[in-house]
Amino acid sequence: MAEQLIGMGYSIVVFDPEGDHTELGMLNGTTVFGADGRLPPPWELIQFVRHDNSVVLDLSLLDDGRRNDYAREVSRLLQHHRDRTGLPHWIVLDEAHWPLGRLHHHAFRPDGLGYCLATYQPHELTPAVAQGVQWHVTVCGDGEAVLGGAGVMTAFRIADRRTDHVRHQHKYTSTDLPRYRGFHFRDDDGPTGAVAANLNQFVDVLRHCDTGVLHHHSMGRDMSRWIRDVHRDQTLAGHLRRLESRIAAGAPAGEVRPLLVKAIEQRYSLSKVTRISTDG
Repeated sequence: MAEQLIGMGYSIVVFDPEGDHTELGMLNGTTVFGADGRLPPPWELIQFVRHDNSVVLDLSLLDDGRRNDYAREVSRLLQHHRDRTGLPHWIVLDEAHWPLGRLHHHAFRPDGLGYCLATYQPHELTPAVAQGVQWHVTVCGDGEAVLGGAGVMTAFRIADRRTDHVRHQHKYTSTDLPRYRGFHFRDDDGPTGAVAANLNQFVDVLRHCDTGVLHHHSMGRDMSRWIRDVHRDQTLAGHLRRLESRIAAGAPAGEVRPLLVKAIEQRYSLSKVTRISTDG
């Protein structure tokens, strides 16, 4: 939807708490802030909200406190700017249950038109916010969706994206998980000592580990389970599970290895690993 709005000439501001939408910066007239960990002061950011420009705020590298404070101040200044100029036309809140949920700091007060809320946890929105939604889109999978509102329900097919959607890129590829949630590599004899705290490290070990390690984890479907349970990426988990099943069925692990690596790299646009942790 953000792509379509930008393409039609609307000025939008996207709040991106997980770093999913930085690829929108490939579109003409779109500026991305925060992908490198640096965000402008809120008062300076407002200067980029113009008829000929949209803004994506990647907040994924901020801790919860700084993210809430920054979003709250930007929201306040955006509302003043909107009252004076009518811009931005749309404010898009991804992971909307974060700023508008019952258990979170309410950095936004969408009480008018021009807000687009995206969430996989609509039940976590406050009742006031949920009741204020005029139209809703439910994504059904395989590109199918349903538009509802004003007593109307209409099925439609979602258009293909022009830019890539790279899920939680900073959060999962470079930011270290707590050690107990990392992937602990093993073979049939026990732990190898390698522990991947993020996806960059995971791929690096996959490239170089003994084929016995790949076979051991494929038999237990351990890799796909880690991607599913820790990273919450059902799509990639399904892909890896199919590859694990090939190894478990007798395919040489060395031949399937590059397919495992490629699947993750393409999903997350991974960079080269700089550090691997080890047990002990």
